Amino acid sequence: MGKKGQTRIAMWLFSEMRNSRCRPGTSVYNSLITAHLHSKDKSKALSKALGYFEKMKVTERCKPSIVTYNILL
Repeated sequence: MGKKGQTRIAMWLFSEMRNSRCRPGTSVYNSLITAHLHSKDKSKALSKALGYFEKMKVTERCKPSIVTYNILL
């Protein structure tokens, strides 16, 4: 989904996961970041991706992996 730019579906799945009390991990955040960076709305893509990157580190206390940093490059 991420590389296809299907941001809405990725966001819906993320919400469903959180509503089910499932704690998202690094790979889930990596997918969300990727989805935003490949979205059609380029004007907001980077800010949303960086927002999830910060949320990942602070709220969920997930450690970004080398893959995370490569996605952001």
